[in-house]
Amino acid sequence: MRGGGVFRRRDPARTQVADEAAALIRRGRTAARIGNFTAAAHAHAAAAEVIRAGPADDRALGDVHDELGDALLAAGRLEEAVRALDRAEQAYGRLSPRRFPAADRIADVQARRALAYGLAGAGGSAIVDAQSAVVHYRQSPGDEPGLARVLAVNADVLAGYGDPDLAVSSADLAVRIFLQHGAEDDADLRRALAVAVAVHGAHGRHDLADQAGTVTRRIGAAPSAAWRVGAAPGGVPTVLALRQRSARPPALAVTVATGLDAARQRLGRHPPRIGDRAVVRPAVDAELVVPLDRVLVPLGPGERSADAAARLGGTLARTAMELLPLDLARGARLGLEAHALLAGASRLESEALRYQLPSLGPVWAAVLLACSRRAEADGDPALAMDLAAWAGGVAEQLFPATLVDREARTVAVQVLDHHGRLLALRGEQDRARDATVAAARLRAMS
Repeated sequence: MRGGGVFRRRDPARTQVADEAAALIRRGRTAARIGNFTAAAHAHAAAAEVIRAGPADDRALGDVHDELGDALLAAGRLEEAVRALDRAEQAYGRLSPRRFPAADRIADVQARRALAYGLAGAGGSAIVDAQSAVVHYRQSPGDEPGLARVLAVNADVLAGYGDPDLAVSSADLAVRIFLQHGAEDDADLRRALAVAVAVHGAHGRHDLADQAGTVTRRIGAAPSAAWRVGAAPGGVPTVLALRQRSARPPALAVTVATGLDAARQRLGRHPPRIGDRAVVRPAVDAELVVPLDRVLVPLGPGERSADAAARLGGTLARTAMELLPLDLARGARLGLEAHALLAGASRLESEALRYQLPSLGPVWAAVLLACSRRAEADGDPALAMDLAAWAGGVAEQLFPATLVDREARTVAVQVLDHHGRLLALRGEQDRARDATVAAARLRAMS
């Protein structure tokens, strides 16, 4: 058949790269199966170098960084895991959706990156990535095990840094799906059960906590941070367990609902609503599992809900700024919830957020700055840096508005000063100097 057909000459260069990379990947998988994740990471990193040096192949590059991220996560090398998973997401994002739909793989990458962020103490980033993964999987019918995995990670991250009501709803739903599919040996089932025991217990729902504890004892073993590569010897702690052992354990009794109630009592602020629905629901309903559900459940997916998320995020951010001087714990809870909603609206490409950034951006940056300062005062440098970095990103987007808006300029200067100081304390002098110079330019405009 002229002009080719099913029998085509193989590209020798591509074949050599594929064979060399495949041998390294097999070596990495063998090392991972016996729990030697350092060796696994070394093999996968070598495979990535081979693929990058060969003809462009984003699918192969995404896959190898995906497995490299797994190995680094299981080895506890969390910052390196985040970088590898970033590269996996970038490579998958370059693929043509018609030739190779990669949305499921990107969502898996986001969930594992959320876990890495959470274990590293970067709670603001962890909540946003976990939310993205859940929203995607819930819109992909048929992959319930995938949904259960990301729900379990989401529950763990939220129990450590976010709304405990959402965390336990996510955990309960994950447990239900896992048990329906007979997945009693899944490490992420144990992750979800740990959240259910802790949060139900903290809220006095001892019957539900006991049920989760009974299942935990029946299946045995501790949860692992590994995703597909298996459990590390002795297990890796959950995000919740790490937070509980830290100098500032999570306040599991402080929810978004209690924060809104405090705002009503102390500020006279009525709780926001979406249409005729309250934005909080009883945790035992397992109806809301991520911050975006406060708009997605009543409105459904689409442009309308993305814009509603941006507006609700702005409302919660303003409420948090008023409440923080009066009630640090509840103000910070609302502040991080506002961040998750605004970041989620951005990922959903909200036009309201894009066109109203001069209005929504300053309060978003300000609440992140306030929460970062609180984390620093509490002796939580990882969370302080993560939130300061997010605030810096928002402030950067505000630069056009700072030319004419004094509030935006003031917030941007404060953010840059704070972020620059944290960077200097961490030894990142070049980035700290850049922040200091940018702040000085803004001050000169005043």
